[in-house]
Amino acid sequence: MVNSLYELTRPSTEIAKSRFLDNFCGDGTLDLWAIRQVSGSGGSGAIQDGLDNGYKVNTSTSSSAFGLYLVNKNHFSTGCGIVSIFQSQRLNSCDNSMRGGLAVNAGINEYIFAEMTNICCAGVLLVSEESCNVGSVSAGICADTSWHGYKVKVVDSEFGLLWVDGILQATQSCTSTLPNSPLQPLWYIDNKASGTDAQGRLRYFEAYNI
Repeated sequence: MVNSLYELTRPSTEIAKSRFLDNFCGDGTLDLWAIRQVSGSGGSGAIQDGLDNGYKVNTSTSSSAFGLYLVNKNHFSTGCGIVSIFQSQRLNSCDNSMRGGLAVNAGINEYIFAEMTNICCAGVLLVSEESCNVGSVSAGICADTSWHGYKVKVVDSEFGLLWVDGILQATQSCTSTLPNSPLQPLWYIDNKASGTDAQGRLRYFEAYNI
């Protein structure tokens, strides 16, 4: 029997913490995820037929946000710390945003996300909200339409960290804007362009308690 790395490096008396991983391959069935119309209407999505193309979403109307969440189950606790890692791509240069990370009940009022947006030339941000207090820290990276890897980490609801393509780019230390409730994975495309489709792809998502 081959033990997992977790089992090899942890005492046998320690209970394994929650962990989730999906690379969006297979027959197109989303066994762990549920479709989420975050706002507006007119969203759609499907597993793509192609090498490493992942899951693609399309928002066909302005002010529509559409994506995936973890079947409305909040498995991850900020009390011990959470990490979420994902690979994503915006497919359009129109006014739209890609957001991915962790949220309460797949809502948009308590969360911590990596965001890539070309709205107001904001670029890549670490954004968070708790009790209507919103925080935003720039990573100093311009928006584009390439694949990128993101890692979002919350430690004891005291500070948040954002890595982009393996490099630490932003730190959020304002505790009043960081979520302190159990969270779940959420990823979506938010379309702000009138009369233009906004599309994005997600090909890997991982989340775990520290």
